[in-house]
Amino acid sequence: MRIARRLMPARVRRGLAVCAAVTAASAAAVLHGASPATAQSSTGGGYRPCDPATRTVDLLLMMDESGSLNGPGGNDPGGEQRRSALEQIRGDLSKRPGVHVALIGFDEEPRLHAPSFAPAAADGDQHPSDAEIEAAMGAEFHTHYGVALEAAVAAFEQARPDSCRVMVWFTDGLHDPEPGFSEEETRTAEDLRGRLCGTMKQRFAHERIQTFAVLLGQSFQRGLSASDPYRRGMAEASMDVIRAFTGHLDSPVVAEVPTAPDCRDIRERSGEILTVANVLDLPNRLIEPTLTGFRDWTDCERLRDGSRVASGELPAGAFIEEIQVLAYGGEISRFRLLDSPQAGPDDGDWQRLPAGSRRLALASGDLQGLPAGWSLGLEVVQDGSSEYREVTLACYSRPVGEPLTMHATVVDAEGAVLAELAAGASHTLRVDMWPYECPLDEAAFVLVPEYPTTPIRNRACEQGQYADFDYRSGRPDDATRVVRLEGRVEPRFAANLWGRQSELVAEVAADFTVLAPPPTTTTTTAPPAPQPPTLECEESPPRVEGDWQGGAFSGRIVASECRVNLPEDGAPTDGAGSVGVAAPSGDVTYHLERPDGTRITGRLGRDDLPEQFRVVSEPLAPQGPWDLDGEVQVTLDWQLPDRPAEPQAERLVVPPLPVPVPDPPTLDCSDSTPTLVNAGDGEVPVDPLRAVADCTATGPGIGELLLTAAWSADSAADDSGRGLPESLDWRFDSGPGLAADGSRLRLGSGERLTALEFVSTAPLDNARLEGAGSLTVEAVWLLPWSEQRVIAQEDLRVELDLRARSNPWLAALLALIAAVLTYTMLYGMMARSNRLPPAGGFFATRVEFATQRRPTGLHSAGLENFSLEAADMEAISGTRQQLRVFDLRIDAERPRWWQIASVLSSGWGRPSRPQGSHSFAAKPAGPRAQPGTTAGQFSELAVIALTDAGPGMADTPDGVAYVLVPKCREDRRFESRDLADLLRPVGELLAAESTPDAGTTSTSDAHEPGRDASPPARGASSPEAPPTRARDEPPSRTAPPPRPRPRTDGGPDDSPPRGREPPPRMPR
Repeated sequence: MRIARRLMPARVRRGLAVCAAVTAASAAAVLHGASPATAQSSTGGGYRPCDPATRTVDLLLMMDESGSLNGPGGNDPGGEQRRSALEQIRGDLSKRPGVHVALIGFDEEPRLHAPSFAPAAADGDQHPSDAEIEAAMGAEFHTHYGVALEAAVAAFEQARPDSCRVMVWFTDGLHDPEPGFSEEETRTAEDLRGRLCGTMKQRFAHERIQTFAVLLGQSFQRGLSASDPYRRGMAEASMDVIRAFTGHLDSPVVAEVPTAPDCRDIRERSGEILTVANVLDLPNRLIEPTLTGFRDWTDCERLRDGSRVASGELPAGAFIEEIQVLAYGGEISRFRLLDSPQAGPDDGDWQRLPAGSRRLALASGDLQGLPAGWSLGLEVVQDGSSEYREVTLACYSRPVGEPLTMHATVVDAEGAVLAELAAGASHTLRVDMWPYECPLDEAAFVLVPEYPTTPIRNRACEQGQYADFDYRSGRPDDATRVVRLEGRVEPRFAANLWGRQSELVAEVAADFTVLAPPPTTTTTTAPPAPQPPTLECEESPPRVEGDWQGGAFSGRIVASECRVNLPEDGAPTDGAGSVGVAAPSGDVTYHLERPDGTRITGRLGRDDLPEQFRVVSEPLAPQGPWDLDGEVQVTLDWQLPDRPAEPQAERLVVPPLPVPVPDPPTLDCSDSTPTLVNAGDGEVPVDPLRAVADCTATGPGIGELLLTAAWSADSAADDSGRGLPESLDWRFDSGPGLAADGSRLRLGSGERLTALEFVSTAPLDNARLEGAGSLTVEAVWLLPWSEQRVIAQEDLRVELDLRARSNPWLAALLALIAAVLTYTMLYGMMARSNRLPPAGGFFATRVEFATQRRPTGLHSAGLENFSLEAADMEAISGTRQQLRVFDLRIDAERPRWWQIASVLSSGWGRPSRPQGSHSFAAKPAGPRAQPGTTAGQFSELAVIALTDAGPGMADTPDGVAYVLVPKCREDRRFESRDLADLLRPVGELLAAESTPDAGTTSTSDAHEPGRDASPPARGASSPEAPPTRARDEPPSRTAPPPRPRPRTDGGPDDSPPRGREPPPRMPR
């Protein structure tokens, strides 16, 4: 259509012609017996939503019931126009078998008015009913796209399995679930967009739903241009969802709308975006999808002069079943049927239509009697719609039911009917076309008799005449009866109405017999008359030959191998002829080629026979898609001397041929049950559930392999916990070309997957999961020329039987309680076992000694010369908690409960003396953290206490040594040098601490009641670790009282005898 193509793209103009555009072939084939060659889309190269073999259409009308349409300022206040449109489509659909309809509305919730698909009925039990249509007008609510799409999937799950599934989605283009526009609402809409473009889009693809979005009014345009960023963000998210679900990426409506990452990987076309700025156009948008069996009429406004429109010349009305003309942006006020396109502006009778008519429907009764060459005139009135600068027409027509049935007879030169035909004779086959009629151009009617099967073509005929054919009876072995001829007829001017689909299937009934040749009765025969050669083509199926070079295909079709043979039975031939090839249908041209590759041109003589050749196509396009099916006719025209030409023809049918593409992709799943990865303990994991399937996939040599996964649970969760939650869904976890939302994988050339990894879209609720479902993985080959091939579909069974995981906080609390109890018990046991050895098992001796300072440290000759055998031994007293050794007291100590690191130690003994400051060293010593202490358990013990220690005191302090040994001599291991060894580290400590701020350990109050029996002390725990003193101990202000010194033997350093004063010390 000239105007439609100039003002609006053909795809948008045809918009909702879903059923007409894609089910024309199927409706014709099912209802009228059309051949596949007739089954073409009327979209003229636009989007084809349904397969040509589709026989049924399930049409869902999804109606927006929001306040933006119904309110006082809405595009259809009160729903008057939508109500009228639905009533009108109900009446129209009631006459169209094969089309089922359902009606669902939506605002904030789905409104299931007539959710089941059923034939429309205008009378009696109406579907949808008046009450359901009225309810679909809605009220003052908001719009939620998520609930609309969920309801659509639920409806189509109940549709017929073999139907073409189409949703016509009427909306103002704005997802607006809450009052006003805010940042929170915009963020929620963006989150919804991600879910819809991912999981929901996959469910639509799994259900094979085609979506046609009809945008009512200008709300979406005002939203996209709004200054308010939140309103603009809502509009962009809404239109992004509409673009994703239709796949109409090149629609001018969304050209300026940014694509979100979640929706960016959607490339497959699955619908159309249409705009209806004028709500008066809504009835036509609803009616167009119901025009099943119609063909697109692109020449309906060949001539246009202002408000008047005239078509081109049209075929006789006897060949037309119905014509539909839909007006957009205005109305059709009058029409007229002109016998000739040359009629003047005032010729013909104008017939006025009711006011407001935006559709003209002409049935077969209105068209009967119109001769070939008539035309349709229209007068249109524009309504000022902003969408159209002038009235735009969408025109469709439907031919009469096929096959056309006619009757034929064979007549002689005087017109007498012949019932029997002599063998090899030429006759006239006359076809009475009633109820159809001539005119027909020459060769526009092709028939194939039952015998012989050589196609015959008509002579030109005019109106009122018969269609005559030249028929040669052939030479059967026995008398052969002919009762039927099949063929195709193209009425004159049919191409102006139906384009390339202008041929109609015809069946012609006949009743005549072709007689066998009479037997030879003479012994002498005359030389046989020259006979024409015969054409013979093999019945081998056509094929494609060629190869790929750098991503481009170089090849052609080999339709058949043919020969021109000498006459049968050795008869001579004479004359000359030619062979030719024609392809009356399809886009591929052919030529004839000899085995050596040379083309056959010019005429053939009898010396050229037999001639062998191939029927081959011209080189195919280097890249697809290829439309390789069609019909090829090979003809032989041979002229014998003094005889009329006798053409022969072979009809070759080329079925849809696949072009061999190298390295096709593969998908193979050897095990249909994925393995759960992170649920090995049988509990619901904290992280999303992961599974891996034993599947291999390889990318193609050309194009890409698209893998999608759709999840379907067997049953939803019930109160008993059986079944799976509706929130459970899966996506791909890793792999090449992984989409942002995990919904798709893309494998290019050379890429390979050895396993498919899946992950749930979100962590699962911590509850028992018991149920199963199917993960349907579909592999689609995306070829560079926008062709898609589904190569495999694998159903993976996922069975879940997981128990709820234990509460981690409760488990941690129980573990803490158990640890505290265990620690308490351990501490109690260690406290009870923390005791000193029994006092009754030891003897002890006490030795007082003096010290000297040498370069190597403190020394005591008395300790160095001490001998245990010569010492006086006495028994000791005390309990397991306290030992008393002369004036030394050893108290058992244990770590406090908060000193966790020391709990496992065996405790220790704290030595002390009644008065003065002392530094202690013991062997065996207590723990390093307790300097100056004894081991808690010992078989022998040596303790040194140095007195007179502290700032200002002598640097050669006196000391007392205590030795505890077992009463049994055989158990004694004590060596005298142990005492001298203990003295050195204590002296080193005193030398380091002889500063004014260093203090000593005072034990003057160690035995006072109510005081700590273990006062702080300085000392070394062992020879390897010198004893330390706390820096914050106050220094002793009182010097210890003089004590008697022990008597020792020999040496100048011996202490003086008991009772004598020691010599005065020399100042240093």
